[in-house]
Amino acid sequence: MKSMDHSKLRAVVFSKEQCDELRADLDAMPEARWYHRTQTYGLPVEGITTADYYFMGDRQQPKAFNAKLRAWAPKYDGLELQEACVNRYLPGGYLPEHIDVHQFRKNMVVFICEDGDGIEIEKCFYLDVKGESVTFGVRSPAHKVPAVRSLRYVVIYLYD
Repeated sequence: MKSMDHSKLRAVVFSKEQCDELRADLDAMPEARWYHRTQTYGLPVEGITTADYYFMGDRQQPKAFNAKLRAWAPKYDGLELQEACVNRYLPGGYLPEHIDVHQFRKNMVVFICEDGDGIEIEKCFYLDVKGESVTFGVRSPAHKVPAVRSLRYVVIYLYD
């Protein structure tokens, strides 16, 4: 399979100040709002389906926090924001290599932290940069989150 130009996947979405504000909000979030996921929901590339991260979807978020995420979401002609989710990775947390295949036409992952962790796309590792995003279409390239060293948050916007 031909590799894609990964630079075309990235864009700046939030300012560093917005990321710091979101991180403070997320750090203060009660533990009961987080759902521990131990399996990947994508198609496994290497046969590994176990994962270790925490998820907070629209319904788990306080209304004011969800309203902020949605107000800060990029707007796209012809697309409607369906979900605004957050993934949290504790040190050692990971997501195995997988391919996302779903009904959403745009899957945007926005990095809230920049502490030396990141994402691997088609075997190329990219450091998280506060406020930058990576966006996939209906079928993503193979990607994973290697075991993180620091607390890591990402906001995920799903559009259709």
